[in-house]
Amino acid sequence: ISLELDTTKAAYYQSLIGILRWIVELGRIDITCEVSMMASMMAFPRNGHLEAIYHIFAYLRQHHNAEIVFDPFVAHPIMPLVSKLLKCITEAIECSTASELELYANAGKFDRCVFIF
Repeated sequence: ISLELDTTKAAYYQSLIGILRWIVELGRIDITCEVSMMASMMAFPRNGHLEAIYHIFAYLRQHHNAEIVFDPFVAHPIMPLVSKLLKCITEAIECSTASELELYANAGKFDRCVFIF
């Protein structure tokens, strides 16, 4: 177990966590778990935690052009829901007025999609 950080280094640790959270928010989901684990240590960060943060930044520096690719041939449980939602949105766009949209929805054409009028 390493030593606790002093108040200055603890504030620095917290600011680095904030930076990493923004990086995750901007699309680097490959570090989500690690950033979350390090964020859980913000109350009493230690030297080992700060070193782990430095390792995350080193990983980002080495993999700055990394891409996450999903295999389109592997079935994902959310894909049927996404395709159903896209179908509903496409059909809703084709309706020219709100009353036409409401008639279409009341006729059960949207297959359990919810629209608020």
